[in-house]
Amino acid sequence: MNKFVSSTALTMSVSYILTNVQNRSNFRKEYVIPLIALLMTKYIVGDFDMGYTWTLNDVVFVSYVLLLSYVVVRFSK
Repeated sequence: MNKFVSSTALTMSVSYILTNVQNRSNFRKEYVIPLIALLMTKYIVGDFDMGYTWTLNDVVFVSYVLLLSYVVVRFSK
């Protein structure tokens, strides 16, 4: 449960901070920020299970982080 709370807090923080950075690329913020938040959360906190093989928990983790970050970006405008 601790990784769930840590992942949620980090994802929301990174997403909100990055929405305040000027976007100079040709990509929309709604697409780029969730990917950056996913990679940073995976690198810093890790996912919900242990091991190097993909499981259903990994699919849930990726879906959860991408959706949460997308919602934060959409509602922080």
